[in-house]
Amino acid sequence: MELAKAELRRFKQDYALHYLEGETKPMEVGQPYLLEAPGATISILLIHGLMAAPLEVRELAEGLNAGGFTVYAPRLVGHGTSADDLAKRTRHDWRTSVEHGYAILRQCCDRVVVAGFSTGAGLALDQAV
Repeated sequence: MELAKAELRRFKQDYALHYLEGETKPMEVGQPYLLEAPGATISILLIHGLMAAPLEVRELAEGLNAGGFTVYAPRLVGHGTSADDLAKRTRHDWRTSVEHGYAILRQCCDRVVVAGFSTGAGLALDQAV
């Protein structure tokens, strides 16, 4: 999963570049993750909301993964780093984050279900269109 590794590297670079002592949360909060289910033919792209992070959908992702689905929780660019970084990002940046997540899942499964909460739900609808 080279695409997933590339997204993780991108997050780590952004984290290092935008880290602010006393403001930036621990790295594991904003880090995107892939939970693979051997033999899965359906995957789920699970998108967090505005001012949230992939860790906030982890419990749901683990439950879906336990049910036999491969799940990827992308990081919407600008999240998980600093408020300054987030302030510079646009919906176009977030759409790109979702598109990258979709591409990751298309490499491993025949079908991709897109879901999210809050802003992530809006981005999921946008991706479905």
